[in-house]
Amino acid sequence: KQWYNRRWYGLYLYRFGDFSNINASSGINAEYGGAGIGRITKGLLLNIFDEVELLDTCQKHLDSAAEYLGEALMKRVPARHCCGLQDFHPKSNYYDLIWIQWVIILFIRH
Repeated sequence: KQWYNRRWYGLYLYRFGDFSNINASSGINAEYGGAGIGRITKGLLLNIFDEVELLDTCQKHLDSAAEYLGEALMKRVPARHCCGLQDFHPKSNYYDLIWIQWVIILFIRH
């Protein structure tokens, strides 16, 4: 069983390891940059990962995520970071995946 839907075009992700056989009880963690209110978190990431941390530049979106995801799913969101990806410093050796989907287009090459 594939862990992702091949119909998701424009998908960008940074992978740490082989996720070909993962499921929701694998004990793995993800961070979602550009999370918004959590639609991808609810519809995809929390179906795969035990915990997903949210990161967005808009605090209003992060606050809305609690309502959108609901109390049960929010228990699996240990942190919400309000900052840009350029200012985010991931925990060392913690995340199995950092999902950045559309946000990658905002990075400027220096």
